[in-house]
Amino acid sequence: MAAIMVLTAGSTGDFEPFAALAERLGSRGHIVTLTADAGFERLAPGGPVDFAPIRADFQSMVPTPERKRPSLRGEVFPVIRGMLEDSWTVARSTQPQVIIAHQKSLAAPHLAEKLDIPHVQALTVPMLTPTREFPLPGIIRHNLGAILNRASYRLIGMLTRPYQGLIRDWRSASLALAPRGNPPPPRKTLYCYSPSLVSTPADWPPDTIATGYWLREDRSDAEPLHPDLESFLAAGEPPIYIGFGSSVGPDPAHLAAVVSSAVQQAGIRAVIASGWGALRGMQRNSNTMVIKTAPHHSLFPRVAAVVHHGGAGTTAAGLLAARPTIICPFQGDQHFWGAAVHRAGAGSQPMPAKKLAPEQLASTIQKARDDGDMRTRAADLSERIAQEDGTSRASEQIERTLA
Repeated sequence: MAAIMVLTAGSTGDFEPFAALAERLGSRGHIVTLTADAGFERLAPGGPVDFAPIRADFQSMVPTPERKRPSLRGEVFPVIRGMLEDSWTVARSTQPQVIIAHQKSLAAPHLAEKLDIPHVQALTVPMLTPTREFPLPGIIRHNLGAILNRASYRLIGMLTRPYQGLIRDWRSASLALAPRGNPPPPRKTLYCYSPSLVSTPADWPPDTIATGYWLREDRSDAEPLHPDLESFLAAGEPPIYIGFGSSVGPDPAHLAAVVSSAVQQAGIRAVIASGWGALRGMQRNSNTMVIKTAPHHSLFPRVAAVVHHGGAGTTAAGLLAARPTIICPFQGDQHFWGAAVHRAGAGSQPMPAKKLAPEQLASTIQKARDDGDMRTRAADLSERIAQEDGTSRASEQIERTLA
């Protein structure tokens, strides 16, 4: 039995897998502290897992039509500094023997150096380990060939470079460490996605593992759907789900008009989730239910197909529910997952959100709903994903690190 700190930051899709891992580690007898933004406390697993809130409100940094680019020093830096300070407060009080950290949380290598403990880095997308087989996801969308694919991973440093001065100041002021210091490398790198969807590269080192998705225990009774949504689902044939999660484009009203027109042209019932604000001004009618959000594990098995932004967590939920998937990527790794789902035959060619047209979306929805081969491939992939038990595999790797 060990004291373990599970640290994450980002959207719901970044929180859920780490909550699932914390739950599994707790069920294996470890003393687990799940550390994330205070807004996620209601989604924390409870039981043997303690939740420690930190200031990591990434939603406040999402660009909107009114605020296209948040101020780095005025808005982004205060969130990052608060996240770092609070992560140290939690680590200092819980004295973990190992830290499992989402790469966005930034603090883990420095906390590991301060406490002289190992840390494991984890991510939902394979961005941290160079490979010849595909270029850096989230940054480069097209295969560059073996040599350039591997070289593209040098760009990863660009993502954290703006925060290096802030981190050096925090190390000195709060951790009493040398500003640059010598943070230890991670003992392992764990990716919480399915190797059935993206095969593990042959040139990865042995301490880097795609474990399978980190999924919670059966939650069918834990998060019931809202009664209004239940009534809508029961009133007719299974609808299509359309929602873009934490992604927000430059014109949410226009995207809402495109979606509304596509639903009408396709002649379907639809559940439309506004999420963090990608869709604005959607109107409910007899064939359309408009919600802010709903638990994917409860809703997706009851729809005919899913249309979404391609976030790693939403992609996992749609595939696990064996539903044909239409990915409309906005940015980053969403293009990577859209291409992967299409290659697997479980969904359509990805359609970038900024180029979405009603006629195109309507015809793609109709095909996803009616294509028996696509449904079969989605079901086969779902069965393979369910058999992987990624949380158990990740837990075993963490316990080997402790040993």
